[in-house]
Amino acid sequence: MSNKQAKSKPKAQAKSQKASKSAAKTKAKLATKPRKTTKSSARNATKSKPAARREIFVTGATGFVGKVVLVELLRRKAELGIDHIWLLIRRKRGLSAQQRFTKVCSSRAFSKLPGGWQSMVSVVSGELSQPGCGIHADDRARVCTGLTHIIHCAASVEFTLPIEEAAAANITSSLNVLELARNCPSLVHMVAVSTAYVHPASHRPMPEKLVPVPFDVEEVYADILAGRADERALMAATGHPNTYTLTKCINEHLVNQRRGNVPLSIVRPSIVSATWRQPFPGWIDSHAAFAGFVALIGAGHLNALYADPEIHLDVVPCDVVATRSIDTCLLAEPSSQGQPLLIRYAVATVKDSPLIQQCLDGMVSFFRSHPIDREPVLKWVGTRRSQFRIRAARHHGTRRALANSVLTVTGNTKARRRYNKVMDRVSFLNKAFPYFTKNQFDFRATEGINDPDYDPEAYIQVVCAGVYEHLTKKDPSQMSFAGRNHRDGALDWQWTMKQPAGNWAIRGASYALRKALRRCTESVTFDRPAFEAARAVIPEDALVVIIPTHRSYMDFLVCSYLFFARSDLGIRIPHIAAAEEFSRIPVLGWLFKQTHAFYIKRGMGKEDKDLSHKVRDLVRRRETLEFFIEGARSRSRQFLQPKRGLLRALQNTGQTCMILPVAITYDRVPEERTFLRELQGSGKPKMQLRKLLLWTAKMARGQVDLGRVHVTCGTPQLLDQSVDVRALSEGVMEQLQRHTHCTSHHLRCFLARNPLPGIDEHMLRDGIERRGGVVLDSGLDGHVQIDAEIERTMRHNWQHVFFPEAKAIVGEHAAMSHYIRSNAFVSESRVALVETPRSDALRGLIESLFRPICAEYAAVARWLASAERSPGEIDPNNIVRAMPQCHMPTIQSALQALVEIGILSQQGKKELVWNVPPAERRSALLNFADACIWPESQGTWNEENNDGAADHGIDWIPRSPLARGPIAQSSRA
Repeated sequence: MSNKQAKSKPKAQAKSQKASKSAAKTKAKLATKPRKTTKSSARNATKSKPAARREIFVTGATGFVGKVVLVELLRRKAELGIDHIWLLIRRKRGLSAQQRFTKVCSSRAFSKLPGGWQSMVSVVSGELSQPGCGIHADDRARVCTGLTHIIHCAASVEFTLPIEEAAAANITSSLNVLELARNCPSLVHMVAVSTAYVHPASHRPMPEKLVPVPFDVEEVYADILAGRADERALMAATGHPNTYTLTKCINEHLVNQRRGNVPLSIVRPSIVSATWRQPFPGWIDSHAAFAGFVALIGAGHLNALYADPEIHLDVVPCDVVATRSIDTCLLAEPSSQGQPLLIRYAVATVKDSPLIQQCLDGMVSFFRSHPIDREPVLKWVGTRRSQFRIRAARHHGTRRALANSVLTVTGNTKARRRYNKVMDRVSFLNKAFPYFTKNQFDFRATEGINDPDYDPEAYIQVVCAGVYEHLTKKDPSQMSFAGRNHRDGALDWQWTMKQPAGNWAIRGASYALRKALRRCTESVTFDRPAFEAARAVIPEDALVVIIPTHRSYMDFLVCSYLFFARSDLGIRIPHIAAAEEFSRIPVLGWLFKQTHAFYIKRGMGKEDKDLSHKVRDLVRRRETLEFFIEGARSRSRQFLQPKRGLLRALQNTGQTCMILPVAITYDRVPEERTFLRELQGSGKPKMQLRKLLLWTAKMARGQVDLGRVHVTCGTPQLLDQSVDVRALSEGVMEQLQRHTHCTSHHLRCFLARNPLPGIDEHMLRDGIERRGGVVLDSGLDGHVQIDAEIERTMRHNWQHVFFPEAKAIVGEHAAMSHYIRSNAFVSESRVALVETPRSDALRGLIESLFRPICAEYAAVARWLASAERSPGEIDPNNIVRAMPQCHMPTIQSALQALVEIGILSQQGKKELVWNVPPAERRSALLNFADACIWPESQGTWNEENNDGAADHGIDWIPRSPLARGPIAQSSRA
């Protein structure tokens, strides 16, 4: 590492960390804040009246800058008075111009434009390097007749093209567009996009003027076309580093000399990267230039960099370039014939450019918290050529040779080819870009970025986020931290010891769990933006209490492992409240205690003084706590009624707490077979070390595949002396249900068991997502042998989003009204049904989900009525053994419904007794059973309201204004 780098690093790191913390806030702010008109823009505004009709011709719309230019023209069409846009697109790789435009339309850059924007655009097929731009004569006449403005963005930004090819792309094409402009009788202004690096490296200021060249450009261009040009001699004469900047420089002179009466201007961008504001912060679809460095450093491949860390790197947002090009073309007055050519920079300038060291610190900081492959580490940065060769050989060459040897021996040809391609890119960047990373360019622009909110270091974070999401195709809301698909390039023991927190027991358990999750899960992911948003509203010194969903014993492990592995989330490894029975497991009971478990007695019905004392002690030490508000694991994945004892114990400490609801989604759970036996009426088995060891051995043999595991969180809830604990517990359950997702495996299992006419996986997924649900992709096969009862449990992750449709179909209904009231935690006022369901497909889905529930309510009542049942027989386990076709959770709900209407009453915690005289029981039960039957008439749905609509899908319902909002029928008593 250079001395300069070492001196500047502490200060740069501090700034980078500050920028990293505010990046998400900055991104959200930028996405909504409108662009201001600057004084310079006002000065450049044309004095003449705007054309009665404005038709814009754009080249290069399939490229990065061209797409953003097109987006901005469409977004600002009313402001700029644009009537129509013409795009010149060439055929490529067997695709027609129209087909390539269709592909452009699918880009996320256009996602915020109103529907139907394509009607503003016409596509013309052509080839810019051909005379007349390769446009058919009829099309050319049609285009030229009304054309008023031209924005020429098309170019080749490849540095290593032979000069003949570079000239065809950057000179000939531009001259052909100029000739097209000359034939447009209504033309007002043409703008050609060049590059700021037409200026060779120099310590002098670089004005907005043509750069002198030591030769006649017409003669040189003729030599290039004839194949006589010596590109090395030309670059040596001008000081340009590559054919791209050389041909752009020559082109500026040629279009100036040949422009005649064409109203022409030039816009010169510097290093173009991700957008700052529009279409949204961080959008990028090009790996070129700066993005290439970001991706390779972020992925941990680039470890030695030839650069001067003390120079400013002029990186400009793509939307700044697009805006400057549009404003120059449509608002600025072009120079008249005989006047100097109007040239405008689109650059950040030294003032708003970060130091290279700040760029590097920002990248390393970002990608350590958003890993791609391996941890990013820059081991050497400097400009001493001899040292660079040694460091590059050590950090790149040696590693490449070793990796190739291993991959050759293992026969992994595809991986070797992929790895060599990456390392070739590393070598190329260190050869092609030192010219830009060791020289300071002082561009003297009439107008810089001119955004009071612009922060160069915050922008680097925005670029990193854009590269992470749009180029590496990583989703921060599904960030991997364990499982078979997780890659971080570290050995397990090294990774374990490197984590900043954790005692010997936590580190040992994490080491074992890291290996175990690799054996039994496809991937374990977490929603980073959700946790960042939650952490942002939790004060630094606040006492944090984690409350996860409880579907498996794995919940204990996954939560603690997440906060051990991702200390950057700012949440300490929690102390976990576990059932006392864990303490009786030999060895493991003691080991759990060392990993921050403390044991509680369930079902006491009164304050546990030992528990209160333990909680007070942990609160006093400001430890993070974790407990399960549902109490025991939910065998059916159903959301259970909240237990409030620990919440009251926390409230009694007098300390203010922040409750963080954490939802954990599983494809499958380890206890699946055990839960199945319990759902079939077997009692809960005792915890045994032997069974755990047998399951572990099975996992080690590769016989366990749990698929996806995903962790996310809801909005933190405040707990202090003034809070109603009951209301708080309901709010926590609402957050847990809102943020628990389903997976594509769950949907495939449902459809395999319940094939429905007109509904496939895609349609079902779309229906769930339109109602605010989230469906995670899973690699598990939905056609594997899944027991029907297990498939029923999977539905509890998603069927609640269809509660409004069920109510709309059946109306007030004894079974469904009670079932919805018991299983939906989101209040009715938060989301309302938009329209009564009409399609046969949707009604078929609703019936498939909820008709069996109604039938089971009725079956329970009829079974009780079929004979004289003693209180001892009125037990869910007994009933499910008698009626194995019924789902245990539904039986429990049906019995609770009978309690609520007074047929049964509850004594103690579990015992049910009759609440009506024997003579009245049978009729009361049968009346209830009749009221539970699914209505054959489809309830309140009215055929007359259909108006002949041919709706065969389940996507008629508009997306809910809430991101994730299942709907409840009413609040609980």
